[in-house]
Amino acid sequence: MTDNAHAPPLREGAAEVRAHHGPDVDARRGGEAGHGPSHSGWWSRWGAVAALVWSAGAVTLGASWLLGYLANPFDDAGVVSMGAVLNAADPAVGATLVAVLGAAGIVTAVVVTQDPPPHTRWARRAAEAVGWVITGVCALLLVNGWLLMAMGYGLALPILALFLPDILSEYLVAVADPQLVICGYGVAGALIWGLVTLRYRRRLRRTCAHCGRGDDWSAEGERSSRLRTLRVGRAAVVGGALAALVYPATRFAWLFGVGMDMGELPDQALSIGLTLAGAAVVGVLLMTGLVSNWGVRFPRWAVGLVGRRVPVSLAVVPAVVVGTTLVAVGRGVLSLPHLWLDMVGGSYDLLANFVALAAMLPWGAALLVATAAYAVRRRAECDACGLGTAEAAPNGPNGISRAGGTTRSTEVMPR
Repeated sequence: MTDNAHAPPLREGAAEVRAHHGPDVDARRGGEAGHGPSHSGWWSRWGAVAALVWSAGAVTLGASWLLGYLANPFDDAGVVSMGAVLNAADPAVGATLVAVLGAAGIVTAVVVTQDPPPHTRWARRAAEAVGWVITGVCALLLVNGWLLMAMGYGLALPILALFLPDILSEYLVAVADPQLVICGYGVAGALIWGLVTLRYRRRLRRTCAHCGRGDDWSAEGERSSRLRTLRVGRAAVVGGALAALVYPATRFAWLFGVGMDMGELPDQALSIGLTLAGAAVVGVLLMTGLVSNWGVRFPRWAVGLVGRRVPVSLAVVPAVVVGTTLVAVGRGVLSLPHLWLDMVGGSYDLLANFVALAAMLPWGAALLVATAAYAVRRRAECDACGLGTAEAAPNGPNGISRAGGTTRSTEVMPR
């Protein structure tokens, strides 16, 4: 902690910050119009390039799948239950969609790099709309539960290898499957295009492209926003934790003979089920970091990192990826009518598995909401525009207290 003797007063707004820091603030923001270059890191220079490269790759992949040069990930109908909704149609549909997304992305990437943006309103709105469509399609249609399975097994691999010697070779075969290719490409597309489109929207709204703050910003409004997002985040974490614990509850119940006869359960299935259940419990614990002090600064058990600031991307990116895949799994299970029919009058084990997988939909949705609230609350003073207040811990003296109020402490969290 350091003393912030020169901190602006609580009610200071964008105009006061501009007067306090001089014209350099507008220069760093890219001017009053919000156009022009913005001093906001490497992404301002390479974001649109990444979107262009991703789009060109999507065209190449789609064409290769259509022409048969590469194995088409959309021809496996067995993964529909894992959220791969495009696999329920003809394989050419998914491949064509990816190619079309890539072609639209190439054009849009060129438009969003224009400085200043196009003068016609329809062109600006169309570019933003296409960017959001690409982001949504990548997240909702290209990502499925195969990615969640690969991540879960990957994290549990060191433990599983102790009991299942062949698990490593089986895992390597699984990660080479075309399903993982399309999932990984979908995640990359959602992240890249989401960030590019968000920055473009901020440019059009004449706000800081890096943090989104505009001329209506005030320190008091920022603290009120942090309090609201903390409340939303806490509610989302509680709801997500309740949904998340359904899966490990059904797996740990096997140890007591509930839902599965231990004598008939293969050792491999038992080891995998219990290990993944443990991973789900760890995921719940990590999710609480989104509303805890240790999600802002590394706790005592983080050897070598104690007290240091947790990078926002270190928490946000993995949480977004996991949340998206959880939603895909839950959506896939709930979207298949025959699973509902099989559940009616079925065994307890069938019902438990169905509920455990379906619960991943609210779990993932809650995780995404909590992550968004965390990202908003973690915004500190912006290096690009100079607006913002010191970063606050959710349960600390610097902004948000345990009672839910705000304080005026002069302590600033080190960045």
